[in-house]
Amino acid sequence: MFGAAAAIAIPLVLAQFPAPQGLSVNGWHAVLVLLGAAIAWLAEPLPDFAVAIAMAVAWGASGLAPLTTIFSGFASSSWLLALGALALAAAMVRSGLLFRAALWLLRAFPATHGGQMLALVFGGIVLTPLVPLSVARVAAIAPLTHELARAFGYAPRSKGSASLAFAGLVGYWYFSSVFLTGLATNFFVVGLLSPDDQRRFGWFGWLTAAAPVGLFCLVGALVVLFVVLRAEASARVEAETIRRQTRILGPIRHSERVAIAGLAVLVVGVLAQSVVAIDSAWLALAALVIVTAGVIDRERFRSSLDWGFLVFLGVLLGSGAVLQANGVDKWVASLLLNVTAAVRSPGLLVVAFAALVMVSRFLLPSRPAMVLLSLALVPAAPALGIAPWVAGFVVLVAANVWVLPYQGLEYLIARDATNGEAFDDRQGTRVGAALTIVRLAAIALAVPIWQAMGLVGR
Repeated sequence: MFGAAAAIAIPLVLAQFPAPQGLSVNGWHAVLVLLGAAIAWLAEPLPDFAVAIAMAVAWGASGLAPLTTIFSGFASSSWLLALGALALAAAMVRSGLLFRAALWLLRAFPATHGGQMLALVFGGIVLTPLVPLSVARVAAIAPLTHELARAFGYAPRSKGSASLAFAGLVGYWYFSSVFLTGLATNFFVVGLLSPDDQRRFGWFGWLTAAAPVGLFCLVGALVVLFVVLRAEASARVEAETIRRQTRILGPIRHSERVAIAGLAVLVVGVLAQSVVAIDSAWLALAALVIVTAGVIDRERFRSSLDWGFLVFLGVLLGSGAVLQANGVDKWVASLLLNVTAAVRSPGLLVVAFAALVMVSRFLLPSRPAMVLLSLALVPAAPALGIAPWVAGFVVLVAANVWVLPYQGLEYLIARDATNGEAFDDRQGTRVGAALTIVRLAAIALAVPIWQAMGLVGR
């Protein structure tokens, strides 16, 4: 109750003060409503989607924007793409296709400890753009990594067991924002871009610009896995372990074939997008229609999709238009220009923003951190010599980290899926801190490449 009271009282008290210089009264009130939402997301008196709806109600009841503007996000391409992609992800999980694909990828690599670690990392990278729900990917792979650890004969929470578990976590989570369709929140950043930038940073454009960070993160993550978590002794796993899991699944079922058909529509459509010139949102919705033919019925459509996230995303996609209508974007840009006036290097600002986002994660959950900081930085980025996409991408990857266990949702899912037997929180803190450092270093190393691509000023 204290969090809810603070979320209401603090904005009401601040509303009695004059608006800051350069910001209209309506703009000041719009910012205060957003501040109240930020406090509520931090204190969590309500689910994040309920806080987002309350924010929309406050904007509408205060006359700060019309209903069509506040809820414009639900009619955006980004929201429709998220809806279709999440339905496809649910179909892949429910049909068993995601688990079967993970087993196929494990069988493609040597049955040694190192071979299976590489299979988990690279298999996860392959599946990441196909399932835009990192928690579902991690939940599917975590029990399998525990089964592998037992097949290798590793003791619970040993380095061997932990290295396999974290290899699965890294592969199936760490590269979520390298691919446009790897994380549903990526679509929020797309929604903040101009129409020209949205066309430029489609699936391939996003991957091309994100590849430098992805490659540096891959190298750094492999060093962490093979050096920091080096197993006590080399071991081999019997191929029977993976074959047994495959036998449990049985032959490919009708539901999996339907999921494959939906996936094919989305993947082939995205690959041919430059030729057919169809918005990817329509492809995702076509995939949704297909998977309802044999995987997602009415009841599963209600229960399998993360409707809370979709409501949260829809409101937040419209929030940019609300802030823009009240001149908040220009005020934030002016404020950032004044604050960063002494820093003449846009590249240095990119690294500083990444560090700021990582620090914010000690207070804010990942999704609110991504949303709030993207709202602040993406519109202001051009005035700072930074492409809006770079600002949004940096927020996404820098916010998607953990150092302490409570910061990482995917980390907690991997830990709890194995009943805490795969690794302990001390190991998790070491690995999380190492991966966070790798992430920051990757962003810094990518700056010269982004400068060569014209995305960051010199």
